[in-house]
Amino acid sequence: MDADILNKEIKVVEIDSDNYSNRNGYDSNFLEKKVPLPTITGNLIDDVVKLKNSTEEELKNSNNEELKYTNFSAVMSKSRGLAFYTAVNIDGSKLQQLERKNDVWYYDSRIERKFQYGPELYSNNDLDRGHLVRRLDPVWGSNFKDANEDTFHFSNCSPQHKNLNQKTWLGLEDYILKNADVHDLKVNVFTGPV
Repeated sequence: MDADILNKEIKVVEIDSDNYSNRNGYDSNFLEKKVPLPTITGNLIDDVVKLKNSTEEELKNSNNEELKYTNFSAVMSKSRGLAFYTAVNIDGSKLQQLERKNDVWYYDSRIERKFQYGPELYSNNDLDRGHLVRRLDPVWGSNFKDANEDTFHFSNCSPQHKNLNQKTWLGLEDYILKNADVHDLKVNVFTGPV
């Protein structure tokens, strides 16, 4: 079972923003038909977290809000301290199996820490640190080990009641990943907290 362990002591680290330069993020051209990232509009646009050190090109291309990880991306909400959504590409023909070891959770230094809920939210209660992008979904391709580690960012985490995370949600995640693997499917999955 790959579900989070309730109230388990975890190690928390912050990675230097330069270490993200090789992250490809979600690929909207991954499937035969282009599937772009969702667009946040209206009064919610002011709630989108912007990257701290956006380049002129990113600002020009409106790409100063996408946190790119290996084979997936996240866009964060200021007011919630959680993702608006995550988007992942799964390549069932290239999946790698990695055992889960000791969890090390990361703050993403590309955005301000105040927009990322950390371990205090999950302490002494029935909330699991629920991966929005499942740990094994982006684990394919040449950087599959980076993909595994990237899923342990608080930007890819949402509070889930332990029964939902360890049963119902896990069953849905298993169904999607197993079918992608067995049938060598390419799949895009979008998730976000309710």
